[in-house]
Amino acid sequence: MPLYKWDELEDTLMTPSRTLSKGKSVIGKRLILQRVLHHEDRGDGHAGARTHAHPEEQMFIPLKGSMKIRVGDEDKWYDVGEGDVFLVPPNVEHEEICEEDCLWINIKSRIPGHSWYDTNWIPGAEEEWEKAEKILEEMDEKFQEKTPWN
Repeated sequence: MPLYKWDELEDTLMTPSRTLSKGKSVIGKRLILQRVLHHEDRGDGHAGARTHAHPEEQMFIPLKGSMKIRVGDEDKWYDVGEGDVFLVPPNVEHEEICEEDCLWINIKSRIPGHSWYDTNWIPGAEEEWEKAEKILEEMDEKFQEKTPWN
């Protein structure tokens, strides 16, 4: 189905192992698009998501409200608000905290065999993904895209 209407999609938990936030999802063959409301307590008095990492690359785009995001082992928190885009590379630890409700768009790459919902791998899929990822990294180096402004 090529057309999705947010109002017609079901609200579901995003990833119960790290947040109680709910949202709506459109799952494509290679992309996941979600509209998420960070509203629920993540277990420490803040809305957001506890520290985690996943093999998917992820973009955060706040629509209403703002959030603080910490990445890697940095002690720095980034303030991410309406009109901003924040990119987290694959397999990099990160967490989000919202002082107020934050409605945001989540864009992730979709990795076959890995569940974005519960972070589990189908047996054997993680090993196959590691092989595929090496091929993709080689392709990234070999086929560097050139743009007029680079």
